[in-house]
Amino acid sequence: MKRIAILALIICICAYGLPVAAEEEGFSMGNPDVSDWFEWQWPDDANAYGTPIDASMFFHKPAGKHGFVEARGSEMFFEDNTPARFWGTNIGGIGIFQTKEDAEKLADRIARSGFNIARFHAMDGSWFDNNIFGYSNGNTTSKKIDEKQLDIFFYLFTQLKERGVYSYIDLLCYRRPMPNDGIPFREDINNGWKGEGQFDPYLIELQKEFARQLLTAVNPYTGLALKDDPAVIVIGLTNEMGIMGIGKVSNPIETNYYASILQSMFNSWLAEKYSSRSELEKAWAQEGKTGLDKKEDFTKGTVVFKASYGSENYSDARFYDIYSFLYYLQVDYFRQMNSYIKDDIGYKNLISGVAIGLQYAFCPPMQIAQRETSDVNANNTYKSHPSTGTGYPGTITPWISPTVRNGQEMFQHFTVNRPYNIPHFVTEWQVCSPSHYAPEHYLLLSVYGRIYEVNPINYGIIMDKLPPENSPQRDFFETFSDAMHTSISPLASMIFLRDNIEQPDDIFYRVVKKDELFNKESFNNWFITPWNIWPYGEFKVKYPDIGDDVSDCTGEGLDNMYKKFYNNEPQTKQINWNQSTGIFRLETDYTNAACGFLGGLTIDMADCIFELENQSATVGFTSATEKTLKETDDYLIALVGRSRNTGMIMDDEEGKKIVIKGRGPQILEPIKGYITLKMQDDIEIYSLDSSGHRVTKLEYSTTPEGYKRFYVGAEYKTAFYEVVKVKGNADEN
Repeated sequence: MKRIAILALIICICAYGLPVAAEEEGFSMGNPDVSDWFEWQWPDDANAYGTPIDASMFFHKPAGKHGFVEARGSEMFFEDNTPARFWGTNIGGIGIFQTKEDAEKLADRIARSGFNIARFHAMDGSWFDNNIFGYSNGNTTSKKIDEKQLDIFFYLFTQLKERGVYSYIDLLCYRRPMPNDGIPFREDINNGWKGEGQFDPYLIELQKEFARQLLTAVNPYTGLALKDDPAVIVIGLTNEMGIMGIGKVSNPIETNYYASILQSMFNSWLAEKYSSRSELEKAWAQEGKTGLDKKEDFTKGTVVFKASYGSENYSDARFYDIYSFLYYLQVDYFRQMNSYIKDDIGYKNLISGVAIGLQYAFCPPMQIAQRETSDVNANNTYKSHPSTGTGYPGTITPWISPTVRNGQEMFQHFTVNRPYNIPHFVTEWQVCSPSHYAPEHYLLLSVYGRIYEVNPINYGIIMDKLPPENSPQRDFFETFSDAMHTSISPLASMIFLRDNIEQPDDIFYRVVKKDELFNKESFNNWFITPWNIWPYGEFKVKYPDIGDDVSDCTGEGLDNMYKKFYNNEPQTKQINWNQSTGIFRLETDYTNAACGFLGGLTIDMADCIFELENQSATVGFTSATEKTLKETDDYLIALVGRSRNTGMIMDDEEGKKIVIKGRGPQILEPIKGYITLKMQDDIEIYSLDSSGHRVTKLEYSTTPEGYKRFYVGAEYKTAFYEVVKVKGNADEN
């Protein structure tokens, strides 16, 4: 296995030398010519149901109609054996607490866009007063949920449920210790209780009490408590928090009170492992490194635990024991909370331990802890993530590059942290605006989310109150007022929810043992799987220490992936991702789609041909019904490029920093060129408005083969077209 890992790393590095197609001269990412871009009007989502851009046709209405869900290996099923797979979005912070009118609008947008799950994230957020604890309502403690705020949350939850949208609910994210919480040294605890909240008994009890209040209160709009509602699919214990990250990404435990608790626990743990001080001293001895100091003795509770252990000159064995102890605490915390929520409260669906931020080097052992204790695994991953905040102007957004050609940061994480035999959620993923390549990621993730059995939840549709109609985008993360994200969602949702993506032939199982993780080398580095190889098969991680059978973990699957990669072969019969030219193609019975640098090329697909003028675009021809392309009479064509606020100005041609935010409405780049549909039927073609309704009827010509060819241009001011077969003509001939 070491030979394979070394070979993989070498080839990974060499892969960056692949030739790439030259970008068009004068193509400005920062400040493009927008003279023919059109104003994007917010969809009227309530009136978009039943149109070609309505992706909710695949939903279970109401959510929960198939019963509670259970995990069976890496898959999930409802009680009646209906498969359970989820494609979703986040509602964060203030965004959870909308007026009833806005809650209905938000629920309509989420459902119509095809998101069949919403993650309620940071309802305990410390940056706004009227969170779930209702501080503005006079509540000065987080020990009690505010009834008014709970009712507001329940209303939105119910609106989503009625439309077929399930829920994933986070418990501990950014909870602020309040004056009347009874928390010792509360001013020294980071909001969210990162660290202390996973070992201090009192803080854990406060979390249990919050879970009890939230999950047992009866929703007046459904008559059910959340613990009894099958529409609640997952309860997430924490977000991007892990006791294993102390000294790495979490704030160190600096308060003597909490440090003494942690040190006492560490000494008790050492007493369980070692029979005497002399045995421990011998085990930790290493020349040139710090082992056991003469003043330290676990029988007296004096073995020092430092939160900064990762940067100390500790012996390998001492480091190993510290990391192992933190792993023990992590597992114990997960088990305590799981047991309380399921056994004491009576919650019936699934639990995730933590949504891990994938930039964290402690991810691999956290994955094992989740796999050992939880029902599902969860990770967060980003392509472009604002580096200095969330709002405009001035925030730099790095990593703005085309994933279809290079920079596959977001997707290669699947191969690093995709545990075998457990359902997997990507609880946050985003290609934050103003990344100009955001649409391609929806298409790619709709395909590879299926292949890797991932349930992706975008971050996120709203993090604040709904803004006035046709407002500019105000936040890099929000997609509600973003034209790119909103326009590509129906196509991507339909692809994912149809569940007709074929699995690749090759699987490579990585074997990861605890002994390989609990050391300084792994603490400071990821275990990276080759960046450019993963699309050619499927990677999963097995953990023999917790019972995984590793007899099938050979290098054959990886070898086959490398062969396809070097020969630049299509990944499957449906998928052809040419990384050197930067073009991705998908051809299924329901959809022909492509993204990347399509301009000036003839993209000849099974059911259509795209000949576009724009350098980069994400496009798709799909059935607008549950029938295949051959069987249906109604089709959607989605053509999505760049968007930006009206009057936005960036400081350079790469588009990495905003100088002037601009105003609303957003403007959207029109995709121009010819489309040929390989259809003999007589058809009608219509441009659609942003709500999916017909505006203009297009003319077409018939090719010698009998195909229908037509031009799409800036004059139609749309990202959507509908094609319908005309009955009684070609079918009669």
